[in-house]
Amino acid sequence: MFLILWYISIPQIVIMLLCLLLGMVSVILVRPPVDDWYQADQYATGFRCGPPSGLLYLAAAIKDIADVRVIDGYREVDWQGPHKADFVGATSLFCDYQNALSVLKNANGMRLLGGAQAYPLAERILAARPFVDAVVRGDGEDALRRLVAGDDPACIENVVSRGKDGAIVSNPSKRVTPGILYDLSPMESPESYEGKEMDTSFIRGCIWAQRNGRCDYCSLLPGVRVMAPAEKPWAQIRLLRERYNAARIFETGDTFMVGNYPRRLLEARPKDLADVTFRVYLNPTDLAEENIALLAELGVREAFVGVEHAVPEILERAGKKLPRNIVQQLLNVQRHGIRTHVPFLYGLAGETVETMQANYRLACELAERADAALLMMTSSVVIPLPGSPYFEDLMNQATHLRQQDAFHYRSLTEQHLERQTRVSLREAQGMVEQTLALVDAPEHKTTYRLES
Repeated sequence: MFLILWYISIPQIVIMLLCLLLGMVSVILVRPPVDDWYQADQYATGFRCGPPSGLLYLAAAIKDIADVRVIDGYREVDWQGPHKADFVGATSLFCDYQNALSVLKNANGMRLLGGAQAYPLAERILAARPFVDAVVRGDGEDALRRLVAGDDPACIENVVSRGKDGAIVSNPSKRVTPGILYDLSPMESPESYEGKEMDTSFIRGCIWAQRNGRCDYCSLLPGVRVMAPAEKPWAQIRLLRERYNAARIFETGDTFMVGNYPRRLLEARPKDLADVTFRVYLNPTDLAEENIALLAELGVREAFVGVEHAVPEILERAGKKLPRNIVQQLLNVQRHGIRTHVPFLYGLAGETVETMQANYRLACELAERADAALLMMTSSVVIPLPGSPYFEDLMNQATHLRQQDAFHYRSLTEQHLERQTRVSLREAQGMVEQTLALVDAPEHKTTYRLES
């Protein structure tokens, strides 16, 4: 026993002993790696470098009533299990759904599925997967806490489950305002993240979707919540800095410019945290000079700016807008010392060979005029993700797909292109490759490739 405890941190030992004495519920939460079919250049290093903050927020919500372990499938070899606990949960995206299912299929305990893939497909998942006991749809902090506390799943908001008669019970949605602070104590080797970029979730939802309706290729729902007061995010940042020497903060909210929130953060910033830097998401309509100057002063050093397409008619049809002087605005962002990460998508509704060429010309102009050291590009073909209007359009036309919970995304993309564009998948992928070729440094370009 002594040899076992030697390799476990003192806080973990205390938690284990308390759980044994108090008979606390055991919970295992898993972030699976991407499925084998999914190929993404720079995905693991560019977008999955930090710990699984979403699951860590959930762990923080129940740490006083449960013994929680969080497993990162990108770092731990035993992510697939089999896991045995009172509750075993897995988060899921479209690109890791099969691995998420394998976690639950091998688990013992109440098996829960959450994440972006589960939200729009909850009822389908429960109908197709008998080993999934419940789906937590949307914000999970309150729902998981009530489940762990022993409440009836049929009465918990944001939970979809099976009733006593086997019928699927879908409860109303409830949105949670961010307020919990997380740490890495539920993880087996938190020291492996020291000095890395850490994710935060101070902002949830999309302000653009709230004001204008969501974009046709987006699966996010309207409704924005921010962590308040402004001192609280700095408490989270201080925790991550002091305990894990966090090198940078990646705020995962869909757009950082929510009202005067950045200004409030700047005004509340402690003097000893003035050197903290951020990576954020921005909407192209947020690039006014006063906004960029504010973000630079706050410490933003990288911004993912959702350009997506050059042709106004294509963007407007999808529910989005782009300033006419977007290249000049992006150059101004760089002049403030902020690296720009710019996506170019091909295959939006209404796409033709001519509109793809126009999109490519915009990418060429940006690559020619921008500082190469401060420019990153993402390019890909649009995928009709579950929950997006593009996906719903396909479901309305293909009745045989309406009960499925897993999809061949190359086939879905081909069907979308056939229905809503005048280009083929081969032509769109060709434009993706040309766009990526505009950037020399491999670490400055990202994409995914659908399985053949």
